[in-house]
Amino acid sequence: MPARVTLLREISDGPVAALYAAESRQGSQRELIAVKVLHRHPTGPGRAQGPDPTRSLEIGRRLASLHHGHIVCATEVAWIGDAPALLAPWVEGIDLLDWLGVLRGHHLSLPGRVICEPLRSVAVALDAALNRTPWGEVEPLGIFHHDLKPSNIMISREGQIKVLDFGAGLTSLWGLGGLELAHQLGLDRYLCPEGRQQELGAAVDVYALGILGVELCRGRWLRRPTPRNPDHDRALAEIVAHLPDPGLRSEADERTLRALLLRMVAFDPEARPAAVEIAQTLRTLADRAPGASLETFAHQHALPYLEPPLPHPGLPGLQRPSPIRALPDTQQPPQADPTTGPERLGTLTAAPPAEHPTRAHPTRAHPGRPPTPPSAPPPSVAPPSAPPPTWRPLFFGLIGGTSLGALAMLLVVTLLILIGVLLFGP
Repeated sequence: MPARVTLLREISDGPVAALYAAESRQGSQRELIAVKVLHRHPTGPGRAQGPDPTRSLEIGRRLASLHHGHIVCATEVAWIGDAPALLAPWVEGIDLLDWLGVLRGHHLSLPGRVICEPLRSVAVALDAALNRTPWGEVEPLGIFHHDLKPSNIMISREGQIKVLDFGAGLTSLWGLGGLELAHQLGLDRYLCPEGRQQELGAAVDVYALGILGVELCRGRWLRRPTPRNPDHDRALAEIVAHLPDPGLRSEADERTLRALLLRMVAFDPEARPAAVEIAQTLRTLADRAPGASLETFAHQHALPYLEPPLPHPGLPGLQRPSPIRALPDTQQPPQADPTTGPERLGTLTAAPPAEHPTRAHPTRAHPGRPPTPPSAPPPSVAPPSAPPPTWRPLFFGLIGGTSLGALAMLLVVTLLILIGVLLFGP
């Protein structure tokens, strides 16, 4: 746990958690981190019994041992008042939920290569979490995501895909009771048909990624398919058959992509391909596809909408660390008053509200508009430097001041006149 953590500002507040940008200080080292404060929900028969941050901490630390470029997870747990909070590295970027909204607002669609590359990167991350064996261990991690959706997939400033919230979704934090809570909150659109009847496995993540792939090709969000078959497969087959031309190298490649998506969203979990097969197929399609890469396309159409999470100008900010305390591995969460509700996090009042409307998914960019500078610089920002000197004071300064400069200029003009008289006559 960092020695000092300062909440800078609230990024979003959804039904599951509130996301804050924060600065951590340990000695002379300073870095930006994300603090996800989990909300409490009413408990009772058949209801979720509250979040379990220790499970998320265990998953995050195991995944951190992979040092995987596409995986970002929480590695610390803290308490803010009576609310648990997950601390994770900050990703400067924009999530797919916001990005697709920005593109639709500008009447842009994703090229075929840009569709394949994010899906491939997510599949690589899913395969690594499931099948990779960290150094010093003898068994693969065997970790599932179980909360894959557009707001958990970010495109970083460098144009790389980052998969967030491994072990920090509803089913990981609240157990199987989180499925009912997800349905009540309207967050189950990427949940597979069998998700309500049995223990979840790797096929759940493949299904969610397939639904996301159909949405990227379609350029619009889907409604939740019916959980009954054959209506389920028939409806999705009709949607996939009428997808716009993705612009791949050939019709054979387009048929391959459509067939892969249909297998990923199959009603039968046994019919869905493994993540490693998905990654290999999409890598081949992306390598052969024409057009700009994801990195190039993101630099043109995503990075202009990023803003740094600067503290509000009116906050003392960096001088007053918020009262965040670490949760030791053996300590139990404090018993909260059930009458307080998820809104009463009195220690978070130092963080100002976000400048954009809140939504059900956390975001780390301001969508739909170019970035604007803050009205005043934060206390730690130095004032702008003076404009560079013009040529005149620079010239005079080189020869020793304005009075000597005037004399030198007079001598130069006289010399030029004499040269002209010698060359061309009186």
